[in-house]
Amino acid sequence: MYIKASRIAHLTDARYFAARHVDAIGFDLSLPNATSQFLALAEWVEGTLLVGDLGFGTAQNYQALIESLNLKAVQLPHFTDIATCRDIQSQVEQCFFAVSLQADDVEYRLSQINQLMRQQDMIVLEAQDHSFSDLMEDKTQVNFEHIQQLCSTYPVLLDIQFTQADLSQIQAELSLHGFQLQGSEEEAVGVKSFDDIDDILDDVKPLWE
Repeated sequence: MYIKASRIAHLTDARYFAARHVDAIGFDLSLPNATSQFLALAEWVEGTLLVGDLGFGTAQNYQALIESLNLKAVQLPHFTDIATCRDIQSQVEQCFFAVSLQADDVEYRLSQINQLMRQQDMIVLEAQDHSFSDLMEDKTQVNFEHIQQLCSTYPVLLDIQFTQADLSQIQAELSLHGFQLQGSEEEAVGVKSFDDIDDILDDVKPLWE
């Protein structure tokens, strides 16, 4: 079971997910001073794939970030055009393609990704405002049968609202490659509760072994 932390923006999250030995940590490169922040946070992370979670931008903007940070992997946002995706693929070893299940053009996006996928690339299905039951009840722009098909065809990470109690049903319904978990704001500098994520991480890997 593959776990990617995403949109990490402060040291508390970076150190927590590194200590939990997640497979990949994505740093939010859409923030001001993202380059210096990435370099500072990356010093605390060893043995985990570092991913540049890119915001909306041009191929030139992306290329500058890839070169300055020596990125080996990036996550491209939903509305990145196919030409830019191909350009970025030629510059990095691995791409995570974000797909918003709530976007009106999601089927078109998926048809593009079908042309782009390499063996090492992954799809991230994003619906942070929806629960797993919402997906099963077709409350996003993609019906659940299509989501099942995607998970059976490609390595898919799911980024939705879910709890420890949902894990068994997710396992039963989807041939899922893994989950993307979102970083969040600190309660105070250096202070944050990870109790809910702890419960999920404690149960995820044993369930899928």
